[in-house]
Amino acid sequence: MPDIRAAISTALIALSANSFKDLASLLFSVIWQEIILFSRANGIASDIFLIAKVFDIAAIGSLLSGIGTLVLAYIAYKGLSAWRSQFRGQSEIQISQDILSSVHEAAEIIDYMLKDDVMQVELDETERYDEEEVWAWEIRAAANVPIVRYEKFQDRFDRLRSLYFRARALLPVEAVNAVRTVLEVPHRISSATKKMVRIKIRLSEIKKEGMDANNLEVQGLQEEIELLGRLFMYSEVGGVKREPSLLADARAAESACSSLLLPILKDR
Repeated sequence: MPDIRAAISTALIALSANSFKDLASLLFSVIWQEIILFSRANGIASDIFLIAKVFDIAAIGSLLSGIGTLVLAYIAYKGLSAWRSQFRGQSEIQISQDILSSVHEAAEIIDYMLKDDVMQVELDETERYDEEEVWAWEIRAAANVPIVRYEKFQDRFDRLRSLYFRARALLPVEAVNAVRTVLEVPHRISSATKKMVRIKIRLSEIKKEGMDANNLEVQGLQEEIELLGRLFMYSEVGGVKREPSLLADARAAESACSSLLLPILKDR
């Protein structure tokens, strides 16, 4: 057999040029020529030369190189799919861990926001308007305490909000909805406190006017105050302290996140 090392050397040059097609064609041409030379030297029937005429060597090389390219493309596709699956799995784990810790922290902050132990320094955080009467300021300052507390930890909710948008692409929709519920609670508290302030100020004005407590407007305002209070204020029913319904919503969402995301962490 003629020197194969030269063929291998030439093949390596083609490989270094990153041309798989040229490499396949070259290797097939070399091997085919070796077969022809070996057949002639050993007196093998000339049918093989007929085959060589019928089938163009370059074309066969191109065909084989094309098949090789398809094989390589399939291998690359499978590798990319495996990598993508692994990357998605790692991303789901990371976002699940981040979401769980942030949701637990947010629920604790909401609990702190609604605590009924109020310090004077917290009341003083609400500035008194020009020409605002003291009693009106006191109503507004007391109702504004949850927002004052929220502002101290707003960066935690900002972080959870950024995680929420990432979670929408990776996590179950139920978990995403639970995160959204937690994020909405501070805004619902803010809306309820502002409405409470307006109603209490109106009720105080009515009382100053000497209006009867049995007045329909007074009764309606008192009922609204009671309903709003259930949203963000602790109350006592039959000697049992009842937590605000907005805090209960946050706790329920926190529990939902845990039940939906912990299995993802365990399965990985």
